[in-house]
Amino acid sequence: MKVSSQLLAIRQVGDPILHQSLKPADLSNLSAISAMISIMKESLNGGVGVACNQCSAIEQPVQIMIIGTDDEQLRQQAIERYPGETIPHITVMINPNITSVSQETYYPVSGEGCLSVFGPIRGKVKRHRLVTIDYWDEQGNQHKEECEGFFAHIVQHEMDHLQGVTFVERIFADCTTEQCQELLSYIDQELIRREQLGLDITEIEVGPAPLVFERNDNGGVIFESEHFRKALTELMTPTIIGLHKVLNNIYF
Repeated sequence: MKVSSQLLAIRQVGDPILHQSLKPADLSNLSAISAMISIMKESLNGGVGVACNQCSAIEQPVQIMIIGTDDEQLRQQAIERYPGETIPHITVMINPNITSVSQETYYPVSGEGCLSVFGPIRGKVKRHRLVTIDYWDEQGNQHKEECEGFFAHIVQHEMDHLQGVTFVERIFADCTTEQCQELLSYIDQELIRREQLGLDITEIEVGPAPLVFERNDNGGVIFESEHFRKALTELMTPTIIGLHKVLNNIYF
């Protein structure tokens, strides 16, 4: 299936709104919150979670995130990306707050991807096996929930978004300066190639993608150069430009 940036309607990495922490939602205005949630549900588009600031149709995003899906087609797509994991049913969390985490951390075997890094860029990020989270639902009722496994994994990924952090920033922050320089050189080469050929890719083929960024026994980042370079050729141009911005902001 091919997806265009217009259809995706998701802000891509490098967009300033995606890299800012969000203010709490105003629980006294549930109708405005409901309108944003409707947009977010329409924007899931194959993902297993989405944060308010990812949705380009929401000009002033607030602390709302959606975990999981009830769409059977999206569920099957997610199972292909995360084999062996239980895909949670949809849960809307307004003004979520993680109140405790387990001491045990791990790098999920299937890694993670992101609608805001749309395409075959996936990698392993350290996550807590269990988290406890407080939040409000669409009716304004408060909840306290203990999350574990894949559910906890998604919760942490989306909470990062609400704090203005994408998963690639966590990976790049663990890279050495030399690795970041190497990654930037490949991005530059791809941007030059597209400029020379007059390419501006705004539509890409989507489907299961292998991990680009693995981890060694000490948690250091491992990537295979050719693997990364091939992945770049399959990304939309705005996404590549955003990756360049993020790398520059972290190390240079």
